[in-house]
Amino acid sequence: MCELPARVAEACTLPTAERPTRSAEWGAIFREVLSTDSLGAQRGRLAFREDAALETWVRDLVSKETACCSFFTFEFGEGVDAAGAQTMTLDVSVPPSRSAVLHAFLGWAEDVRTGRVRVA
Repeated sequence: MCELPARVAEACTLPTAERPTRSAEWGAIFREVLSTDSLGAQRGRLAFREDAALETWVRDLVSKETACCSFFTFEFGEGVDAAGAQTMTLDVSVPPSRSAVLHAFLGWAEDVRTGRVRVA
């Protein structure tokens, strides 16, 4: 089971009963992450392989997340990985008061990506 990190859970406005499902959705998305990067105290980036179905899936989850946690701002873009392949990027930013939440979110993504946290 992939659980929300404490800092993320503290800031979450999603009803408690819906959190396990949302946590599982993020966990599944994080398995698709190629890399995570901190771009400062208030901004981070997730990179994914370029794939239309994956982009639709991520956009759907981002839409749901924005509805309950309006302090997150998500911006899609394009990048290139170390091998020169096109990637989809998701920049995540927060106001200064939520920087700890952002870094917990990025750490969670990295832990799932690297297998330190298992997703059911």
